[in-house]
Amino acid sequence: MKVFVLLLSLLRCSSAAGKERQVYPLILEARSTASKPVLRINDKITLNLEKSEVLAEQLHFVTATTEGHEIEMVNTSSIQENIYHDSHVRSSLMLQHKEGTLHVEGIVNRKLRIKPIPEGERSAQGHMLHSLYEVQERSEDPANTGAYMNNHRRPYGRVQSANGRWRPTETRPGRYPVPQTTMSTVSTMAARKTPHGFVVDLHIISDEEHNQNFRSKEDLIVYLAIMVNGVRLRYLEMKTPSITFKITGMTMSRADSFASHILGTIEAYETLDKLGKYIHENNIPGNPDVVFLVTNRDMSTIRGGSLDKNIAGLANVAGVCTRHKVAMGEDMAPSFDGVFVMAHEIGHSLGARHDPRGTGECAWRHGFLMSYEDGGPNKYRLSSCSMEAIRINTEKLSDGCLSESATRTPHMVNPNVMPGQKITKEKYCILVMKRTLKEKRIRSDAFPKTPLELTTQCKMKCCYTVNPQTWCQTVDLLDGMECDGRSTCRRGVCGAHN
Repeated sequence: MKVFVLLLSLLRCSSAAGKERQVYPLILEARSTASKPVLRINDKITLNLEKSEVLAEQLHFVTATTEGHEIEMVNTSSIQENIYHDSHVRSSLMLQHKEGTLHVEGIVNRKLRIKPIPEGERSAQGHMLHSLYEVQERSEDPANTGAYMNNHRRPYGRVQSANGRWRPTETRPGRYPVPQTTMSTVSTMAARKTPHGFVVDLHIISDEEHNQNFRSKEDLIVYLAIMVNGVRLRYLEMKTPSITFKITGMTMSRADSFASHILGTIEAYETLDKLGKYIHENNIPGNPDVVFLVTNRDMSTIRGGSLDKNIAGLANVAGVCTRHKVAMGEDMAPSFDGVFVMAHEIGHSLGARHDPRGTGECAWRHGFLMSYEDGGPNKYRLSSCSMEAIRINTEKLSDGCLSESATRTPHMVNPNVMPGQKITKEKYCILVMKRTLKEKRIRSDAFPKTPLELTTQCKMKCCYTVNPQTWCQTVDLLDGMECDGRSTCRRGVCGAHN
């Protein structure tokens, strides 16, 4: 049994719709430290920033095309060190110094975003011009929300009132059935204690319409890291367990095989189902807790025989760490307007339903994260009922789900011989891909591809063929392996090493 919760949107927003101002942000050196810079954006906005951690040091980066998938491990340390947040106003920013000039990009607060204007006129002090612009985060229609079960292809969790209008059934967080796949035995649940912390490993898929807004994979990684940092700030009040997020993988999709297209949109329910199958077919490396699709396309569903585009997100309730761990949401890149949608849908994945419509402290009208009312500061935090629902669901998760993933590095025991001198590229690829091929029940052997543009960077591709398609993963050449016919690799450098 799968439970869905959808997010409906009245407004299709873009950064162009808001007011725009030009500013020259600068770091106030006298009040700053290396890890806690104070950023002055203008006379009215000064941010007290702290370093953020939202990226795995070694990130699985997948490029998915019609010909196959290429997987490479990206070291994110240079990106991670430039991501900051202000917990008080919920800022999420990338700060970089390029050619001696400060570049600032990201989320300033709930309404304002900032980005550099490289072609703009510099200030008298040489500071770069930036655009400070308004973005209306996606707004939702509370009359059209509800819970959905996968075995009913269209809404079941709604009832018809006396006036003929459909309204959602009220739910009490923490007191609803969750998919049985998230439950262990009664005795196990009774014995488990609530963990102190839960690092949710995320794999984010950027669909073709979304990632075409970025010039490089590094730009996409930066953008999604800023988004997830914004999501993280909406869970700061959650304790026992504390909830944080780490991006362990990304897919840059150039062929959206998981999407169900209809009249220029993607049908939400069918796409979510196909995402589940996409994962089951081993298209997502590692074992993330949640897989989230970010789309630049309009999401839709069919209601009463008509196409309804007033939907911005969809998720399986309590799907985290189960085969239903998929969620999706719209984001009009590069506006970051999908942060609320992502935070809201991940809340469903973690076990929270919508806040109830009663009069208590968790009431819908208070406008917390799991409501669609605008509750001002409340919109940036979970209600106590949502926290309790997540807490109850977390107690049912396995130890494997709750443990933080780690990147494992092979241990070389012979200091006198370079590892690349003891193994051929062919054998190395067979060993590197052995687990992947076994999991996918593929009997063919892996083989290397060594284009010069890769080997001179001390990299190569390990590939395998299934039917007409060839799938490749980019790997590092071992120290001591030949890289251009004359030179060898040492610590990632192709050259003549002694």
